[in-house]
Amino acid sequence: ATAAAADDFPGRCSSSESGAMAKPRGVVEPSMVAVSVSEYVGEVSLAGYYQGEGVAQFRVGHKYSGGFKEGKMYGAGRYEWVDGIVYEGEFRDNVAEGHGRYSWPDGSVYVGQVSKGLRHGTGIQTFSGSATVYEGQWVTGMRHGQGRLSFDGEGIAYYQGGWASDKKSGAGKMVYASGNWYDGDWVADVKHGAGKMAWVVSGEVYTGTWVSGAPSGEGEHVWERSGEKEDGAWFNTRNQYKGGFKDGARSGRGVFLYATGAKYEGQWTDNFKHREGVYTFEDGSVFKGSFANDRAVIEEHGAPFGPTKHLKLDVDDLIDEELEARSLTTINLDHLLLRYNSELRGIYRKHAVAAAEAVGAMPATPGKAVPLSIPGFIALMRLSGVAAPDLTVARIATAMLPAWITPPALPPPGDNSEGADGAAAAAAA
Repeated sequence: ATAAAADDFPGRCSSSESGAMAKPRGVVEPSMVAVSVSEYVGEVSLAGYYQGEGVAQFRVGHKYSGGFKEGKMYGAGRYEWVDGIVYEGEFRDNVAEGHGRYSWPDGSVYVGQVSKGLRHGTGIQTFSGSATVYEGQWVTGMRHGQGRLSFDGEGIAYYQGGWASDKKSGAGKMVYASGNWYDGDWVADVKHGAGKMAWVVSGEVYTGTWVSGAPSGEGEHVWERSGEKEDGAWFNTRNQYKGGFKDGARSGRGVFLYATGAKYEGQWTDNFKHREGVYTFEDGSVFKGSFANDRAVIEEHGAPFGPTKHLKLDVDDLIDEELEARSLTTINLDHLLLRYNSELRGIYRKHAVAAAEAVGAMPATPGKAVPLSIPGFIALMRLSGVAAPDLTVARIATAMLPAWITPPALPPPGDNSEGADGAAAAAAA
């Protein structure tokens, strides 16, 4: 399955920024002031410098009104460029420096710290024709450091995290208008590094490595939907893949756990099972072999690709007679035991070998099956928690007695000292 969402693995963003950010121009250099002022109205010092409050009109059309000190713009002032850009704020030695407000003819506005005529420090930028707002750190006119970029007035869609040279970089979280989100590493506006992304509608989550906006490397992809209604039926599903990715697709070695209980472990290419792999069916039966383009390669006279039908437990007497779908319950139990067949066999062998070694009764070929002795079985019952105050070892032994020994001859009439319970209790002891 692939992630079907408006903002999926390639990193497409449903809430993009509104155009490129215009950079404000710096004020005129000090050496230009004396030769470019066409008209000045204001206070002058005894030495002939512009001093105090005044208004300077420049030959190129720019205009400054505000404070002067020793012939230079200084203190609070307003500078208007001929193209309509306006700066209002602090000046120092003919340069915008300190705190101020830039406004552009298209309606964009910046309010915050300024250094050498550029946005520098902490500030807020609003953009023309949209609700997009950036609030955070700046360096030489570009977003750099930590900041939050909101794409709507409600704060639903936003990016918050690191920036470098006006682009998302470092650790950051992006929440899209759809509700999907990504939390992780960025490089130059692209998801790159370790990160986690969730698709809320489809219930998908990917956690792992990203390269150039797509999952690549090791990761885990989970599909989980609960209580949804589809085709008139309620269901719970959870597919899970853990392994290699390349360009957003399963690639390399990985394990896929299906919601049905099936499992595939092996090689993948472009989301397809490809080359060697092991497929475990819902009932626990296993196919081991080659795959090509998601399909098993069946060799001549080889095993078919399908579940086996060799197990049938006789547990009817253990199931409530009034329970509906008794046959389905039996099938599900068969599947459960087969699904964990390998684990059950491993537990059995562990206790069988331990009991045999304890009495020096290991067979000549220990690689083959080792019978589980009565002491081994009792130890297994105790360690697994089957034996409990309401189900003693003696009672378990009584139930298992027919499978251990040939039923003894009936004792003489009136002699009850060595009944089945006594034999079972002796065996348990």
